[in-house]
Amino acid sequence: MDIDTLRTIVRRGGIIPTVHARAEMAHDGLIEEEVREAVLSGEVVGEEHDSGGARYVVEGRTWLRQRRLRLFMAVETDEAGRDAAVLVTVHSLRRRRERRAGKR
Repeated sequence: MDIDTLRTIVRRGGIIPTVHARAEMAHDGLIEEEVREAVLSGEVVGEEHDSGGARYVVEGRTWLRQRRLRLFMAVETDEAGRDAAVLVTVHSLRRRRERRAGKR
């Protein structure tokens, strides 16, 4: 899936975060609007496939705080037959680097 298609899905219906994604957002101090901003400003940098289907790896930046995020997203069809963007998990790239640097 290309980023333009994913952006269109997000603009139309927003993002549905999983329970795990909500926990990661809380841990990194992120709000849903920042996740949306990262999709709208980002690029698809990878794709993973397993028995659950395809996940798209998106890297983008929030607008106000300029945080770099890596998002793992899936696209599912809702009850009305429309595509919906599901946020599987999210990581703040800056915080991950800072945590690794602190462990050295």
